[in-house]
Amino acid sequence: MSAQNWKLSTKIVLAFSSLMVLGMGSLATGQYWQLRTSQRKAMADRLSEIVQLAAPQIDGDYHALVVNRQDANTTYYRINQEQLGKIQAASDDIQHLYTVRQQPEGHYSYVLKKWKEHETSLDAVGEVIGSPPPFLANKETIESPVVENEITYSSAGIPVLVGYAPIYGQFGRVDGLLVVELDARPVLERESQAQKIAVATLLIIVAITFGTIRYLSQSLVVRPTLMLNQAAKRLAEGEWTATLPTHRQDEFGELAQSFDNMAQHLRNSFEQLEDYSQNLEEKVEARTKELSASQQLLNLVMNNIPQSIFWKNKKSVYLGCNQSFANVAGVSVDEIRGKTDNDLLWSEADARFFAGCDRKVLESGIAELGLVEPHQSNGRQSWLEMSKVPLYDQRNNVMGLIGIFQDITPYKEAERAAHQASEAKSEFLANMNHELRTPLNGILGYTQILQRDSETGVKHEKGLRTIYQCATHLMSLINDIRNYSGLNL
Repeated sequence: MSAQNWKLSTKIVLAFSSLMVLGMGSLATGQYWQLRTSQRKAMADRLSEIVQLAAPQIDGDYHALVVNRQDANTTYYRINQEQLGKIQAASDDIQHLYTVRQQPEGHYSYVLKKWKEHETSLDAVGEVIGSPPPFLANKETIESPVVENEITYSSAGIPVLVGYAPIYGQFGRVDGLLVVELDARPVLERESQAQKIAVATLLIIVAITFGTIRYLSQSLVVRPTLMLNQAAKRLAEGEWTATLPTHRQDEFGELAQSFDNMAQHLRNSFEQLEDYSQNLEEKVEARTKELSASQQLLNLVMNNIPQSIFWKNKKSVYLGCNQSFANVAGVSVDEIRGKTDNDLLWSEADARFFAGCDRKVLESGIAELGLVEPHQSNGRQSWLEMSKVPLYDQRNNVMGLIGIFQDITPYKEAERAAHQASEAKSEFLANMNHELRTPLNGILGYTQILQRDSETGVKHEKGLRTIYQCATHLMSLINDIRNYSGLNL
């Protein structure tokens, strides 16, 4: 074979081998990266669910009362500390669980603190966080549950994924943050195992490729894949012993055995990767279903509350509402987002009134409670009782408001009917007082005249006395009724 053909064949073999290494290496790397991404996403979703469900368990009003270490001996400190213990006991992966409050100087200090390894010291109250997690170190604004993008290391040197959630008080004010550090060691160990499998797979591919190149270069015969396939076929059929020289039989047998071993290792590695990826996908799917069920339960609770609830941003633009409010506003729950009161079916006067209330609450930061406003709907007069409360961010700035109202028309109509009944009662009692007192006064007067008459008084003394006593008793009853009813007659 000419040198020119050898060079051309060598180039073909090297190019094929390089493509094989790059293709299989990319496949192994892609599978590892997909596995790593799905694992971390599953962990982040689980941590997001934990902080979202755990933050409401902390009583924000009690949390606001813990200011210094002396407060650690109070009942409201112990109540929230017990809640931290219950939250941590619900998951073995929670490594560190604590609440913090931002001080005027800008740094964060502990309020409640719970470690997995040991009991919490009461001295933690007010202690400045020496090495805060990234979001706290960067003084990020946290208005809703959020999770760090990357795994970091805690102060104890343990790899963790950190999640945050604001702690709200009774009136929607934020008094600190709940911080949950989830142990990331199991995830990193699985990533390490997957990485080892991917590296082993790549090394096997490289070994097979370079073994093929070595055999072809030593044989001095340019027979690429076709010859290798023919030799493998003969090996499987037992025909190669009759066609190869003796010194080549041993060499080819060793190479064939090496190929078989490498191929078996490669199949085992891919099977392990496939099984691990399948299990991880099932876990991610299960966690996603649990999160979806939790969100559906929250929406179900909100939509079954009889009162109408809505929330807006600082520009009085609707951010969301429950189904009751959507029914009153004449839109769906999804359509309400991004609209203002002028975009809804309110009358112009109602829209101005609502906007004025919003502006007053957002500018003053003071809640407006129990506002009663007449409302025209489909030509019918109705009455609404409304309350609006400002929402604060962690820097104590007003970021929006939440409102709730209910139709109190039946109560107003009952109040009006009661008022009319009271007026009718008063009119009846006044008429009764007048109609009864006038004849009674005549009876009493003439009875007294007859008693003073000597002849008539002696003759009918007993009867006149009885008439006078009965009339006096009846007059007393009328006076009692008048006094009881509050009439000024």
